[in-house]
Amino acid sequence: MTDAFLADIEAQAETVRAELSQQRDNARRALDGLPVQRVGLVGSGDCLFAARAVERLYAETLPHPVRALTSLDAAHYVQWRPGDIAVVMSVSGESSRVVEAATKARAGGATTIAVTSRTGSALADATDRCTTMAQPLNRELPHARDYTVTLLALGALLEAMAADSAPELDRWADAVETTLDSAADVVRGLGAASGATWFLGAGPDLATAHYGALKYWEASGMPAWPDEIEEFGHGAIVQARPGDRAVLISAGLGAETIARAVSALDAIGVEPLTIGPESPPHGASGIVTTLLGTTAWSPFTSCLPIQSLTHAEVSARGLDASKPFGSHPAASTYELAHISWTRGHRLDGPRKAEARP
Repeated sequence: MTDAFLADIEAQAETVRAELSQQRDNARRALDGLPVQRVGLVGSGDCLFAARAVERLYAETLPHPVRALTSLDAAHYVQWRPGDIAVVMSVSGESSRVVEAATKARAGGATTIAVTSRTGSALADATDRCTTMAQPLNRELPHARDYTVTLLALGALLEAMAADSAPELDRWADAVETTLDSAADVVRGLGAASGATWFLGAGPDLATAHYGALKYWEASGMPAWPDEIEEFGHGAIVQARPGDRAVLISAGLGAETIARAVSALDAIGVEPLTIGPESPPHGASGIVTTLLGTTAWSPFTSCLPIQSLTHAEVSARGLDASKPFGSHPAASTYELAHISWTRGHRLDGPRKAEARP
């Protein structure tokens, strides 16, 4: 069933083209008459990584404080106040802690904006305003298209907050096609990693590294871990083993920094693979991405090779990415734990666990 996963990946360029105008209209309506002061971008899982991926872009564009927040932080540790804007994201709109975060932000006086695919969801009901994303194609797959659709909604909201157009969004669909073509050429020649895969990012692409590890876990519980490129060399490198693969997401770091990291990885027998707008160091494999603007825009394209790599790894291992946690022997147990943890209750007490929509 990995063909459904591939179809989800390949649908992204056309989805961006089809949805861009609508998302801009949605964002303008959601922000209409709303003064922008302090901004919180709130989510869990992919939505959290999307928030962290655009945090730097928002901070560079807006003259207001911007923070990407976990739903737990937003629900229990942040003091929301009047004038704040809380952009609260969940594709399904049913993540318990995200709904709680929206409720707490609203109670503190913040204006809450839901980013979700379901207008009748618990999240949409808990917020002041709502911008609706394209409906998912298949929520049982590692989320590829849903992630880029979330980035699209966040990009459109940023335009509306800044009251200025972002031509980078107009170029994005073409860049999706170009980057996925580049990724397909490289991953076709890669076999499955014989050990774990390390996703190493920097700056805004630290979020992309976390997104990459999550795709591997969702696909079939494949061993994968995220870290920052420099910090990996300070500690986690001792956990790497010969036969592991390290994916370095490298926009803006410069050839010398990446070459040094690649050399160190080679020395311990870890296979390096670079993702970024620059060509890989001599002798290393790399996927070249299209950079839309400054490096703050890198996550809009650096996520795409991660998806292709996940698909290739699942295919090489003969795993089924169409099931939650794929072919993991304890997949059903993990799925029940996931649902109980993330969907099992609301502020008003226990709620019967439900299947993911």
